Amino acid sequence: MPSTRAIDVVSDANVALKWFHAEGEGEVEPARALLAGQRERTVSLSVLDLTPYELGNALLRGRLGVAAERVASVLALPGP
Repeated sequence: MPSTRAIDVVSDANVALKWFHAEGEGEVEPARALLAGQRERTVSLSVLDLTPYELGNALLRGRLGVAAERVASVLALPGP
């Protein structure tokens, strides 16, 4: 059985936001497909160092207006 190597992908906050929120967002399916690929080990997904901060800021202060407690719970989730 041939070995397959995972595709290396570096994601930013724009992609990560789509993992938690879809309404009004474009390209949600491809963003979530990357996350699914990480789970299936066909994608080796990394995020930029500032992504958790940018994601928290977008959720808290952006048009979403997510409550601080919810943002904290999202940021506490294990990374990809």
